[in-house]
Amino acid sequence: VSGHAINQVDKRELLTLHSGSLSWRNRGILVLGESGNGKSTLTLEMVANHGWTYLTDEVGLVNPQLVIQPFLKTVSCKRTCIVDIDKSWARRQFGDDCQVAVPREKHSKPAPLKAIFFVKYAPDNQPRLEPIKKTEALVRLMNAQIGRAKSVATVEQMAEVVKHVNAYNIFHNDAAEAARLITTLVDSIE
Repeated sequence: VSGHAINQVDKRELLTLHSGSLSWRNRGILVLGESGNGKSTLTLEMVANHGWTYLTDEVGLVNPQLVIQPFLKTVSCKRTCIVDIDKSWARRQFGDDCQVAVPREKHSKPAPLKAIFFVKYAPDNQPRLEPIKKTEALVRLMNAQIGRAKSVATVEQMAEVVKHVNAYNIFHNDAAEAARLITTLVDSIE
């Protein structure tokens, strides 16, 4: 994380979450999930094929005004997770791991946080969204903090996030269908 971002984290001005972050018509979302649940695959799918713009794949940075700040880096995923993306997107492979560079024209400016999604992939999942209670979302966000933020962000700061932003589980077995469900929901948010 850049020196400026570390400074903001240390001053409790920036929450740092292990998440993907995207924007749709200036509505930002966080995409969280445990390893292997398709967070990066879903992030790539949404940017490549559903009109979303890219903020980050790994380090969701949220300021006190609930605006997601970009943290541009390559998308890290397994080689088998690569979705249908244009051949012009730069990729590097390291064994089973792959790094995908999202083209500059797909990058987003800071966007207000409007929803949080916890990805749950399984081959037998039927694609669906389920709202999460605020208390459960709070616990999950506290557990999703990374790096220096684990000892800096307070429960009160995270509570402000879940007070103003709804959270959902997105169960899926197909990133394209999950992207459609999320896009439809986010489109309905003011």
